[in-house]
Amino acid sequence: MTLNNFGSVWWMIIWSMEVRERSLSEEDRKDLEIWMSNHLRLPFRLTDEQLDIFLHCCYNDLDLVKKTIPKYFNMRITTPEFFRGRNFDLPGLKHIQHVIKVSILPQKTPKGYSVLMGRLSKTEVSEFFLDDSIKLKLMVIDQFLRDHGPSNGMVFLFDMTGVSFSHLSRISLSSVKKYCQYIQEAMPIRLKAIHVINANSVMTSIMTLLRPFIYKQHLKRIHLHSSDKIKEIYESVPQNILPKDYGGEEASFDTMSRESVERLKKNYEAFETEDKTYDLLATTPEFSKAGNKSSKKSSKKQQEDVQITFKKLELD
Repeated sequence: MTLNNFGSVWWMIIWSMEVRERSLSEEDRKDLEIWMSNHLRLPFRLTDEQLDIFLHCCYNDLDLVKKTIPKYFNMRITTPEFFRGRNFDLPGLKHIQHVIKVSILPQKTPKGYSVLMGRLSKTEVSEFFLDDSIKLKLMVIDQFLRDHGPSNGMVFLFDMTGVSFSHLSRISLSSVKKYCQYIQEAMPIRLKAIHVINANSVMTSIMTLLRPFIYKQHLKRIHLHSSDKIKEIYESVPQNILPKDYGGEEASFDTMSRESVERLKKNYEAFETEDKTYDLLATTPEFSKAGNKSSKKSSKKQQEDVQITFKKLELD
């Protein structure tokens, strides 16, 4: 598949979006086309429908769109640990599909938000690999956008059951930083909230790790719920839309997760095409320089963050 066809692969369902607050006006379209030709060095043209996705996630702020699109492609091209090897025949995904469960719930919240849910399936520390877990989660989101287009927003719902202090040894701060940067600056969805249920003392340490990489305005969107206060989430995520093993009316979460993985496997060609395209773009001067510059610029800052974070953990 040629690069010129790449755009239509990733966004194959955008043309029939249920939620489209605004189509591009003629003036906006011309403005963005001029901007893309001058500043966005991609070997394919983004369609109006693709631009609508970015407009939607950016609340129709054209200036923000012009910042988000380059970050989206830069991160996907220069972060192979999340956006390469997205094939279940390879060791990473073949293994991690049995270690974590992740799926987007069939029903939306009353506000029209989609809910991405995740938890450990195997609790043995040696089985957990952060980069592969993030990769699988982001693949589920990508496939959801292909199948359904954007919703009013998305809520993350994570179950901490089985997570121990030993799992912290499996966390790379470099990966945490890249993950936080992507979901805050480049991911083409409106992230409305992150709810963590069955939160335990480990979550305090995890928040210490995350805090240096999360913007203050986004910290307010993170809500922790202990096991005896799980009902607190029902105001945001009604109980009836949860899996039946969480007291809801839907299929079990194991079934949901298994079906999500099967859906990804059926659409392996789209991910394979993206991976090859990102590999090719990574060799171009624009993106290879951007990746090297970003890596050098963040290296010292990451070392400082590591030192600060672990000092805090020692004090805790």
